[in-house]
Amino acid sequence: MAPGNLKKVLVLNAGSSSLKFKLFARSEDLNLSLESRGVAERIGDLKSALSFCDASGKQKNISSQLGDHQEALRTIFKELKLSASDLFAVGHRVTHGSDKIYKASRITPEVKKIIADTIPLAPLHNPVNLLGIESAEALLGSEVPQVAVFDTAFHHSIPPEAYLYAVPLKDTAERLSVRKYGYHGSSYAFLLNRAAEYFHKPKEQLNLIICHLGAGASMACIKLGKCVDTTMGMTPLEGLCMSTRSGDIDPGAVLFLVNKLGIRKTDQLLNKQSGLYGLSGFKDMREVLANVEKGDRGSELALSIFVGRVRKYLGAYLVKVNGNLDGVVFSAGIGEHSSPVRERICEGR
Repeated sequence: MAPGNLKKVLVLNAGSSSLKFKLFARSEDLNLSLESRGVAERIGDLKSALSFCDASGKQKNISSQLGDHQEALRTIFKELKLSASDLFAVGHRVTHGSDKIYKASRITPEVKKIIADTIPLAPLHNPVNLLGIESAEALLGSEVPQVAVFDTAFHHSIPPEAYLYAVPLKDTAERLSVRKYGYHGSSYAFLLNRAAEYFHKPKEQLNLIICHLGAGASMACIKLGKCVDTTMGMTPLEGLCMSTRSGDIDPGAVLFLVNKLGIRKTDQLLNKQSGLYGLSGFKDMREVLANVEKGDRGSELALSIFVGRVRKYLGAYLVKVNGNLDGVVFSAGIGEHSSPVRERICEGR
């Protein structure tokens, strides 16, 4: 058991078939240092696996059949020799907090209800985020405080002219909460702080365009340290071309597809069968790039459309900061690790 003032902090990020975690130790001056991190993958599959890495970089991999997220979390606790008495708090990444939650919040029945009520706006994310919370509650009870950090909270500073759609204001935008919310906020908040360190400027003086380019991709325009626009909208489907999501598409085309295919098939098509995958047959940008080298037309189109969408928003966001830009920040799997994509975006190829 850790001393009362030195208890650890566990951070969880639940995916549909995965559970990522980081465990932080607290020093006497209450600073946090990473103690361990890892991920449970293919939860619910016969070939589930756990991988751990401690602060020194030493890795441990375990093959274990994990039936659900609760079992995965229980196994993580067992391997880390962790109990509720060791923990000061548990933090959860939650995708959508609607327009009701603008900051990190202690998880209560009311907060859980907001997360559940917002599932229609983030159907791929909020259900599993809630599953992670309930798994921790089942294992830890009420003994350990749990806190939700919402991706949408960072975008609370976006002004009405940027977050509203041109639909009936009272009956649709306000009554039905049809508006832009934005996502990837936790990533943007971290990157803004790191950029302030890099540029040696207070974040309140920074103008940035941040490109979070992964399987899910979005961009944010930061003006004087505040988000003033972002590419994802009411749902994570709007904006850039993504791994399996279409991004921007004419609403009339969506209505056409609904009439032809029905709502469920259209939902599947736009969320899981489009983007890089729909154009090239590959979900991973590394595979797309490899097949571009082979002259594959679909891969060339996928890459061009992906890059073109990013450049289109780069231009729009440059106007929003009146041309006064401190820098462009790239993050996530593609943004951080794919120099060919970054080069094409910056050079216009």
